[in-house]
Amino acid sequence: MTSYILKTGTDEFKDNAAKYYFELKEIDSFQQLPDDEWVKIALHLDDKNAFSLIDMMNSNNDSKLKAVYSGHESVDLIANNINKGNTLSQLLNQWEIKPEQLLAFGDSNNDLEMLELAGYSYSMGNAGEQATLVAKYQAPSNDENGVISTINSLIDELG
Repeated sequence: MTSYILKTGTDEFKDNAAKYYFELKEIDSFQQLPDDEWVKIALHLDDKNAFSLIDMMNSNNDSKLKAVYSGHESVDLIANNINKGNTLSQLLNQWEIKPEQLLAFGDSNNDLEMLELAGYSYSMGNAGEQATLVAKYQAPSNDENGVISTINSLIDELG
């Protein structure tokens, strides 16, 4: 899956995007986008503008898009029915696994549906308020290798 970024973006923005999107293609204008199915539009905004945009987008109940804060000054514009929880639910059905058996980690609002679905849901120590409220458990922060340390602890408990 290709992700598109403007050539005029700063090197800092491009380096940050490369951490999350593996196949980045630089283009001169978004008018050059191929006729393709899209999953989301990711925007990089300071927090004040990010939350203003989210409030504005989500106050329109007729919109086909939902705006979700995904951390790190990033807002995802996604189709209303697309989220990590729905996608994982489809996979669990396909693999005949119960949601109660799912272990999930999240730190931001784009993880809420996934955390609600998972039987073992962990918010990261540095998670946003909503993710912390939705998750059943809390792991150490991302900066403390919280995912791997929690998994190792669970493996040790299971023997």
